[in-house]
Amino acid sequence: MSNIYGGQDLSGLGKGDRAYPPFATADESKLREYIELSNQVPIIVVFGANQDADGIQQKLKTLIVEAAGRLLGLEIDAQNQPQLAQAFGVDQTPTVMALLGGQPAPLFTGDQPEQQISSVVNQVLQAAVQNGISGSVNLGEEQKPDLAGLIANLISQGQIDLAEQELEKALQLEPNDEQLISMKRQIELMKRMGDVDLNQALEIESDDPDQLRKKSDALLVHGDAQKALDNLLDRFVTASDEDKEKLRNHLLELFELIGNSDPLVLKARAKLASLLF
Repeated sequence: MSNIYGGQDLSGLGKGDRAYPPFATADESKLREYIELSNQVPIIVVFGANQDADGIQQKLKTLIVEAAGRLLGLEIDAQNQPQLAQAFGVDQTPTVMALLGGQPAPLFTGDQPEQQISSVVNQVLQAAVQNGISGSVNLGEEQKPDLAGLIANLISQGQIDLAEQELEKALQLEPNDEQLISMKRQIELMKRMGDVDLNQALEIESDDPDQLRKKSDALLVHGDAQKALDNLLDRFVTASDEDKEKLRNHLLELFELIGNSDPLVLKARAKLASLLF
């Protein structure tokens, strides 16, 4: 396809085979996917920062749904993904572009009246058909990738550093995901226990909060979550204020590691609250 808008040819950068929602949020991988998809349907790309494109995106989403799969939307956060904005030559937001056959086409900047946006979208659809882009996709909610499964697989293969990198990316997308948070704590535990003699740690008898934490870590590795929690809770009453704060922080980490919805954690959290108040 010739570059009808004089933009840079991006058609060779990516492939994608996923199901797509009316509007998706882009990272580099998602952008590659949509670049390839733009050979099938035109893509409306919205560049925003600090939610300045929310109004435009809502108007476009309505039009995309009305197009019944002949058009899709992609949001790029220019503040958090500046390299993507730079690749398209975008230096201000909100900016709206189209992808047709892998090629970017500038549409407009700033918010526009709904009627004008509708007219632009119709022109994009017409240009797509004229250039042989006349496919369609099924609209629906996008299936989330199994981030936890991927990270668990990396951990099982001993690729801890890579697992940690993927986990940080996943937590940016799902900061409150209990399973991901638990995995983060598990990796931290594995690192803490890397050079620790498990049998010696299990035999620790001390009131020092750091030593107690080491013993609780060992108990967890040994498979006894209940004793790991009790080991810290039982020392709470006699601990100094400074040590209580350390013990509390250790317990909160263990809660996240075991899982905040786990019955053991719910019981231990109630006991901790009673000891604090």
